[in-house]
Amino acid sequence: MRWPKLQKHSASHLRHLTHLPQTSLAHPRDKFNMPHETAKSTGEREQIVAAIATLEAQRVLLGPETVEAALVGLRQRLKDLEPIPTLSGERKLVTVMFADISGFTALSEKLDPEHVRSLMNDCFDALVPVVEKYGGVVDKFIGDEIMALFGAPRAHENDAERALRAALEMMETLHTFNIQRHVQLGMHFGLNTGLVVAGGLGSAGRQQYSVMGDTVNLAARLQDASEAGQILVGPNTHRLTAPLFNFDMLPPLRVKGKTEPVAVHRLLRLKDVPGPVRGLNGLRSPMIARDAELHTLLHAIQALSSGKGGVISILAEAGLGKSRLVSEVRQATQETARWAEGRALSYAEGISYWVGRSVLDNLIGVGPDTPLGEIKNALRSFVQFHLPNQWEEVFAYLARLRDLPLDAESDILFKDVLPAAIQHRMRQAFSNLIRACSAKQPLVLVWEDLHWSDPSSLGLLETLLPLTEAMPLLLLMVFRPEDGYQWDWHRHLQETLGTKYRVVELSPLSQIESARLVDNLLKIENLPEVTHHLILSKSEGNPFFLEELLRSLIDTGLVILDAERAIATKAINQLEVPDTLQGVIAARIDRLPAAGKYTLQTASVIGRVFQQVVLGYLLQQDHAEVPLEIALDELQQRELIRWRGELEYIFKHAITRDVTYNSLLIARRKELHHLTAGTIEMLFPEQLDELSPSLAYHYGAAEAYEKAVHYLTRAAVRAQHTYANTEAIAFYRAAIEQIEQLYSDMNPLEMGRREKLANLYEKLGSVLNLIGKADEAKQAFELALPLIAEADAISRARLYRRLGLAYNVTRQMEEMHAHYALALASLGAPPETPSSDWLYEWIELQLDRCWVYYFSSQVTELSMLVTEVGPVIQKHGDAPQRSRFFETLTLADLRHYRYFQLPDKTVNQAQLQLVAAEETGNRRTIGRAKVIKGFVHLWRDELIEAEQYFLGGLRDTEHVGDLETQIIGWNYMALIGRKRGDVGMTRQWAERTLALVKPVNSAFYIASAYGSLGWVAWREGNETQATMHLQEAQTAIAKFPTPKANSVVFLFIGPLLGLAVRQAKWGEAIEHAKVLLSPWCQKMPEDVEEALRRAVQAWEGDQTAEAHACLAQSLELMRQKPMGYL
Repeated sequence: MRWPKLQKHSASHLRHLTHLPQTSLAHPRDKFNMPHETAKSTGEREQIVAAIATLEAQRVLLGPETVEAALVGLRQRLKDLEPIPTLSGERKLVTVMFADISGFTALSEKLDPEHVRSLMNDCFDALVPVVEKYGGVVDKFIGDEIMALFGAPRAHENDAERALRAALEMMETLHTFNIQRHVQLGMHFGLNTGLVVAGGLGSAGRQQYSVMGDTVNLAARLQDASEAGQILVGPNTHRLTAPLFNFDMLPPLRVKGKTEPVAVHRLLRLKDVPGPVRGLNGLRSPMIARDAELHTLLHAIQALSSGKGGVISILAEAGLGKSRLVSEVRQATQETARWAEGRALSYAEGISYWVGRSVLDNLIGVGPDTPLGEIKNALRSFVQFHLPNQWEEVFAYLARLRDLPLDAESDILFKDVLPAAIQHRMRQAFSNLIRACSAKQPLVLVWEDLHWSDPSSLGLLETLLPLTEAMPLLLLMVFRPEDGYQWDWHRHLQETLGTKYRVVELSPLSQIESARLVDNLLKIENLPEVTHHLILSKSEGNPFFLEELLRSLIDTGLVILDAERAIATKAINQLEVPDTLQGVIAARIDRLPAAGKYTLQTASVIGRVFQQVVLGYLLQQDHAEVPLEIALDELQQRELIRWRGELEYIFKHAITRDVTYNSLLIARRKELHHLTAGTIEMLFPEQLDELSPSLAYHYGAAEAYEKAVHYLTRAAVRAQHTYANTEAIAFYRAAIEQIEQLYSDMNPLEMGRREKLANLYEKLGSVLNLIGKADEAKQAFELALPLIAEADAISRARLYRRLGLAYNVTRQMEEMHAHYALALASLGAPPETPSSDWLYEWIELQLDRCWVYYFSSQVTELSMLVTEVGPVIQKHGDAPQRSRFFETLTLADLRHYRYFQLPDKTVNQAQLQLVAAEETGNRRTIGRAKVIKGFVHLWRDELIEAEQYFLGGLRDTEHVGDLETQIIGWNYMALIGRKRGDVGMTRQWAERTLALVKPVNSAFYIASAYGSLGWVAWREGNETQATMHLQEAQTAIAKFPTPKANSVVFLFIGPLLGLAVRQAKWGEAIEHAKVLLSPWCQKMPEDVEEALRRAVQAWEGDQTAEAHACLAQSLELMRQKPMGYL
C-alpha cells in the first residue's frame, strides 16, 4: 500500500537501513550460510552463459571434441557460482519421480556382491546424467531405486514435461546398458506433480535437502503399482503434459489414505505432432489488433471537445492489454484532454476511498511519497484555482477524504455532522471539483484495476456519472471480469445506464496477430522457425504471456541482448516454452541470486507495493544481512519489481507477488507477517489508524488474533467515521472471525473475549440496522446475546432493545413490543439505588416503547407510559433524553387530538423540547426539535411559523445528515404548499422527498410523496397522471403493516375522493369517505365530517342522489378550508 511519509527518521538513518552490511544472507535458523552474491558474480555468471552459448553455436565449425574440452571448465565455474539451496524450506510445485531398477536381486544369486555393487553403480552412472540433462536432481538412492525431483531446488517452466522426457530416455539408456553389459535389468516408474515442502530434513546438524508431502507419497504409490517397463503418472502430471505425450488410461487406483480412487495414466511415448501448450512473454511492441477498440476510445475523447462526456469500461482477462490500450490513447490525446489516473490494488480493497484518493493525487500532481504538507498545499491551490468562490468547504471535505490534517477553522465544519452527511459531502466536493476541472478543459479520469476497488471508491465514482451527461468528462474504467461486488456494480451500470454505458472488451490475439506481435518483440537474429511456431502455439494470444516468455529467454541466456540486437543461441531450438504463467514466474524467481530471491520473498509478505525502509527494517528484525540496494537493483533489472518513487517499489505484476508469496512456508509467512506488522507499528506510530487495515491483515495472517481484532476494530470505527458502512461491516465481520479462531467447543472462550465478541456483534448489528439490513442486524444481535453473562442485566437489556429497534424499519410493532418486554424483564425492578447506567438504559427503553405506542396509535398506553417515565426523566435524564421526552409528549398530543386544533400546551411542549435540545449543543438534536415544532404549527394551520421552523430545522438536519428528520421536514413542506394551494411549491418538495425516501424504501413517506404529486396533478387537471401517482401511493401504503398508524392518509385519500366523484365512481367515493371518517384518521372540521357522514348514510339507505349531493358538498368545503386535501 502507499505508506505514509517517514518524517521522524533522518536521511542518514535511511541510508543506514538501505545499506545493510553486505556479508551473508544466513538466517539464524539455517544450518549453513548462503553464499554472498553480488552484481559482480551475477555478471560473471551471465558472461559464462554467453560464452557457453557461443561455443555451442560453433560446434560444427570447431568440432565436438574441441568444444567439449572448452566447455568443461566453463560448466564447472558456472556450477560453482550457483547458490546453494536454502535448508529453511519453501513450498514448490514439483514433479517427483520414483524409478525402480529390477533384476539386481536375481543377479545377486549368481554374482559376487562386489560385482553386483559395481554393476549397480555403473547403471546409476548411466541413468543419473539423463535426470540432470532434463534439469532434474537426484534426491536420494534407496537401494536400487532412484528418487529424483524436477522443480526443486530450482523450478523450470515445464518440469512435468522434463520429468516424462527423462523417464522415456532413462528407459532407452537402460536398454543400451543391458546390451553393453549383457544383463537383463528392467525399470518401472511412478511420477506425480504437485505442491511439496522443500528444504532441510533430518536432525539438528544432519539435515539434507529433500521434499515431503502428499505429492511424494502418491508418486511412490504409483511406482509400487507399476510393472516392469511401465511409467505411471498421476492426474496433475497427465493434465500438464497431455498435449505432448501419448498415454493409456488405466483403471483408477485405490491408494491408502485417499478416500477416492486416483486417476492413473501410463506414459507411452512423445506425440509425433505435439499439441499446443500455453506460454507467455514479450517486450514492448506497436499495439496490434486493437484498431476498433482504439477508434472507440479516440472517438469518445474527440466528442469531449463538443461537450459530450461518456462512461466506458475496458474489460479483459489479465494480460490482454487493457493498460496498454489506455496508454496508447493517452499518448495520442495528451494535447486534447487533461488526464488523471488512479489504480486499485489487491490489498487495498478494505481501505476506504483508496482509488478515489489515487485519482485525486494524480489530478493535483502529487506522488505517493509527497509529504502531507505539500499534498495539502497542492490540493488547496488546485481547488482555489478551479473553485475560487467555494473553495474553503470543497477543500475541507476533500482534505477529509484524503486524510489530510486540517486547522481548527476548517475542522469546525465537521462539528456535529453525522457520518452519512460527511460521506455525502466528500463525494459532492469531489464531484464539484471534477465539474469545475472539466469545465475548463475536457477531462479523462482513468480508474485502473477496478476489480480490486474498495466499495467507497465505487460510490465516489458513481457520484460522477451524472456529470458525464452535462460536462466534457470521460470516465474510463479498467477491470477484469471477475466475480465480486465490483462485477455486480458493473452489471448495475449496464442495467441503469443502458446505452449510455459502453463496454470495450479485449479478446486474445488471433494466431496471425500473435505472429505479428512475436515478430515485433523477438527481433532475434537467426530465430529458428520451429521456435517461432512453438512460441505462437503456446502463447494463446495473450500479450502478457508473450512478454514473460521473452523475459524468460533472456534470463536463461538463450537470448543474448547485445546493444540493440538480440542474438539467439543454438540452444533456443530446444527451449521448453513455459506452459503456465506460474511456471514462468517460479522459474524466474529461482534463477535469482540468493540475496535477490530472499529479498523478493520477504517483500512479497509486505504487499505488492513496499517501501524500501519498511523492507530494510523487516530484514534487520529478521536478522538477515542482505545487500539491499544491490538486491533491489537486480530485481529491477530482471523486471520483477519497478521503482515507484522515493524509496518505494511495486511488483511489476500482482501475480508475480502472489507466486513469490506462495513459495514461502506457511510457518515462515506467519513469522514474517508478524515482523511486518511490528515494523509498521514502529515506523509509523502516528498513522496506525490509517494503516489499521494493513496491520489487521498482517496480524491476522500471523494468527496473532488478539492484535488482528484490535486493528480490525480500529479500522471499522474509522470506516464508520466516514460513513463507509460496507467497509465497516467487513471489518467487524473479520474481527468476529478472528476472535472465533481463538476458541472452539472444546476450548470455551474466556469471559473477556466473550464480552469483546458480543461487543463486536452489537456494533455490527447497529451498522447493519443503520443501512436497512434489518434481518442481518437481528442475526448479529441474537448472536451477541448468548455471549453476555446473565448477571449483566444492562447489556442484555440493551441488546433486546436494539433487537426491537431492528423491527422498526418494517413497523412490526408486535415484535418490537415483545423484545422491549424482554428488555424490561432483563433490567428487572428498579434497584434500591439504581446506577446511572441502569437508569440510562431504562429511560432509553421507555422512550423507544413510547415510539411504538405512537406508531400503533395506542393513545391510552402512550399517555400512561409518558406519565410513568416523566418524573424519572426530569430527575435523572440527560438533555438528549429530556428532549426526546418532550417530543414524546408532543406526539402523544398529536395522536390524542388527531392532528386537529392542537392546544397551546402542545406548542409549549414543543418549545420545551427545543430548549432541552439547545442545552445539548448538538445540531442534530436541535434540528429535530425545530422540525417537530414546525410540525405542531402545521397542524394549527400556522403556516408561516411552520415554514420558519421547518426551514430552520432542515438547515441543521441537512448539515449533520439526519436523514429521518430531513424526510419529515421535506414531506410536510409539501403539505404547507398544499394548504396554501401552491402547486409549484408542493411539486418541488414532494419530488425532493420521493428522491430521498425511495432508496431507503420508507413505505409511509413514499405514499405521502406520491399523494402530494397526485394532488398536484389533480389541481392541474391531469387526471391520468393524478390517478397514476395516487395508485403508487396506495401500493406503497399497502406495505405498511399497521393501518391504524396511517393517521394522515388524507394526503392521498383526499385527491382519490375528488377523482372518484369527478369520474362518477360513487362506490369508490363512499369507501374513501369511510376511510376519512375512521377514528384513527385526522379529525376534520365538523361541517366536512357532517357532509361525509350524511353521504355515507344516504348511500347505505339507497338515497343515491342525496349521497351524490353530500359528497359534492364535502368536496366544496374541503376546497374552501386550508386542509390540503384537495
